Amino acid sequence: MTIDAHFHAWDVSLFGHGWLAGDGFEALNRDFSAADHPGVLQGRVLVQTLPDQRETVWLCALAALSPVPTAVTGWVDLLRPDLLGGRIDFLRSVPGGEWLRALRPMVQNEAAPGWLDAPVVRDSVRVMAERGMVLELLVTERDWDSCVRLVDAVPGAVFVLDHLGKPRISDAGPGRAWRDFVDRLAGHKHVRAKLSGLVTQCSMPTASGIAPFVDYALARFGVHRSMYGSDWPMSLLAASAPEQWESMLERIVGGHHEDIFTITAATTYSLEPTL
Repeated sequence: MTIDAHFHAWDVSLFGHGWLAGDGFEALNRDFSAADHPGVLQGRVLVQTLPDQRETVWLCALAALSPVPTAVTGWVDLLRPDLLGGRIDFLRSVPGGEWLRALRPMVQNEAAPGWLDAPVVRDSVRVMAERGMVLELLVTERDWDSCVRLVDAVPGAVFVLDHLGKPRISDAGPGRAWRDFVDRLAGHKHVRAKLSGLVTQCSMPTASGIAPFVDYALARFGVHRSMYGSDWPMSLLAASAPEQWESMLERIVGGHHEDIFTITAATTYSLEPTL
């Protein structure tokens, strides 16, 4: 069985996907629906792409229509902890809102590092924890330290690190800064890691090039806190289909490991995969 813990869908006519007009995104500048998502799956996690609550409402509606269990990682403004509870309640009330499991601030796009250090953000994460919501961490190297500080500050929350924190993947292998980051983050048992988005972090994705990063992450997080994600359709920038990364990951880890490909995602996002 396979749960894809990270994929996207978008309609270019909705909510302003201006980022798709940038250089290098030509192959993605069209509609991608959840129904287009390839592969034989028993569950999946549909992840936001915009800092827009309206998109989260739309994603919940897609989840409601999905033929397989589909959790939603949405977006809500975390700079207003005083309003966050009501906004989560609203999203849970819309069609498909029962599938909302996580929120993801787009930290990598913030103007300056340290966004996660803001007291209001920490207060919002506490509100999320009280309501059983997961926080996904979309970060790059500049925010690795603040990531660890947030996890230290809110031990009652569940965190998921997207794309292993987007390390630079090259023949030189994992750098010291990234290894230190993973060591510190993995020391917290309430943090999980997505083995996703790695094929777009290197100029020529190969199993041998990516394996040292996956191996290091698995040695720290363990299979029980690691999960597969295709990052489709973003993965199309480097691979023809999600199955290419899935098969590559199987070669790296020595098979279709049940924890990595099913159980960790199912428990983290409260999904019951179809048989």
